[in-house]
Parts: sequence; C-alpha cells; structure tokens
Amino acid sequence: MLQSIELRKNTLKLYFGGLVIGFLLGSVLLLVMSILQKNGILKDSEFTIATVGTMMALVFFFAVYVFGGMSEVNANFNQYIGFGMTRKCFFIQEFFTSYLFTALSVLLLIILKHVEQLILKIPFYSQFAYEELFAGQTWYMVLLLSFICAPLARIFLGSLLLKCKGQKGFWILWAIWMVGCMAPGYIKHIMEDGPKGGVQNGIYHIASACMKIPGNIWIVAAVVACAAVLLISWRLVSREAVG
Repeated sequence: MLQSIELRKNTLKLYFGGLVIGFLLGSVLLLVMSILQKNGILKDSEFTIATVGTMMALVFFFAVYVFGGMSEVNANFNQYIGFGMTRKCFFIQEFFTSYLFTALSVLLLIILKHVEQLILKIPFYSQFAYEELFAGQTWYMVLLLSFICAPLARIFLGSLLLKCKGQKGFWILWAIWMVGCMAPGYIKHIMEDGPKGGVQNGIYHIASACMKIPGNIWIVAAVVACAAVLLISWRLVSREAVG
C-alpha cells in the first residue's frame, strides 16, 4: 500500500495543482470583476463578492480528479495486474489510496477557503457586499459529499472505462458526466418555474415526491447507492482482462 502511494505521488500533485489553478483563476476573475464594477465599467446594482476562488477550485478538482482519475484506474490496472497483482489487491489499493488522496485534497480546499476569506477582508473588497456561497452547514455538506463521492465516481467511471474501451467508452462516460452536471440545474428550473407539459410534468411530480421523503430514508438510500456503485465497480474490475 505504501509503495503504491509513493508511486502515485505525482497524481496527488496533479489534484493539488487542479485545486490551486482553479483557486487562482477564480480569484483573478473576482478581482477583475470587482475592478470593473468599481470603475463603473460593469454596472450591476446587485454586485456582490464571494469565495469564487474556492468554488472554482472545487470545480477544477472534480474535473481533474474524475477524468484524470478514471484514466489512471485504466493505466494502473494494466500495469499492476500485468505484473502479477491480484484484482482484489488492486481494487483495495485503489479504493484506500483514492480516499487518502481525497482527504488530503479536501484539507487543502479548507485551507484555500480560509485564505480567500482573509483576502476578501482587505480594504479593496470591503466596499462590496459579501455573499456566502456555502452558508451554514452547506460547506460541511459539500466537503463530506466531495470526500464520499469523488473516490466512488473515480473508481466507478474508471471501471466503466476498462469495460467500454475506445470511443464507445468515451461517449458513454461523457454522457454520464453531462447528465450529472446539467440535471440538477434543469430540475431546479422546473421546480421554481413549474412544469410546462410533457417530460417536465413527470420530472416535477417525481421531484416533489422525493422532497417529501424523510431525511433518514435518504441517508439509507445513499448508503445503499454507494454500496451498489462499489459492488458494480468490483464486478467490472474482477472480470476484466489486461488490455
């Protein structure tokens, strides 16, 4: 296990790099928007500042972690299994290493958020109203979901890539990614503006029914879903031949 972590230390650097690059881009974007607003070039009466760098860091992290990570699962599988490692050992190694690297990445994300909050307290930003993007317990929920879901997504998508090689695998994974990115916003739009017939009616009623389900049931369902994803990933890996 320790040898695997040592061999994959460049992967951890890649995750950290994604976080830092996203943070810097978000911070620069906020700075530019603030300068434009201050000089009257951007005329927005509702302009507010927020931890944009932290948000961009999270977006970049998931993009690098999921897409880079699932390709790494494929490469690691061919390398380690090709050199005689059992599929069971490989899967356990990938599982624990993924969670270790995610924990370290989440720790860096926490540090970046505190750094950005300090930056937003300088006099230049104090003239603008502050908007909290991760209010209340939302921030802790984001961190928890990132820690739980990122490794599962990496292992699951990496296993699918092993199974569906080539262009077909790429388009399947692209479709899953796009649905995951666009579906929440689409459902939120329907719930706020109301359905306009057709498929939207069905989505509206399903979402309304889901909102009435108690939180404890959602927790149980989430645990079952995570276990199912892990089991499917293992089944895919255990039956795959070295490419």
